[in-house]
Amino acid sequence: MRRTTLVCAILIALLANISFLPIGYVERLWQLRGVPYSRLTCSAFIDQAHDKTFIKQCGSLRIWQGRCPNQTRIAEFASLDELDHSILKPGDILAFHGDHVAAYAGEGTFLDSDPSHANQGVGVMQPNGGNAAWFRGRVRVIRWTQ
Repeated sequence: MRRTTLVCAILIALLANISFLPIGYVERLWQLRGVPYSRLTCSAFIDQAHDKTFIKQCGSLRIWQGRCPNQTRIAEFASLDELDHSILKPGDILAFHGDHVAAYAGEGTFLDSDPSHANQGVGVMQPNGGNAAWFRGRVRVIRWTQ
């Protein structure tokens, strides 16, 4: 009986063109594109996309230090150029020496919030753009555990 009720509810929602299923983290990352940096810094972007309740912002330095709940370090590389893309999963976080973070959106694309994105804040990461110093040096790959 429960299964039939669930199937009916899903069919009704589809027919009514209503989306009641929660979207995933990576989809929320994409939805936040264009939000100004003044409203959503790099670490706030990561946090807000992961948790709609936005209870506590972790901050780039705390992410780098491994002091954020539900995150674990997967690997560390001497530079962005040395990053092994084969280990990445959509949603992974790149932490740049405590100064900046970006999210891996899949298919070789990283998203971050950076004021040099033509005043749009959240957008596709541009490591050779206006804030290139953010992307120099060590980089850690962080993965959400939940």
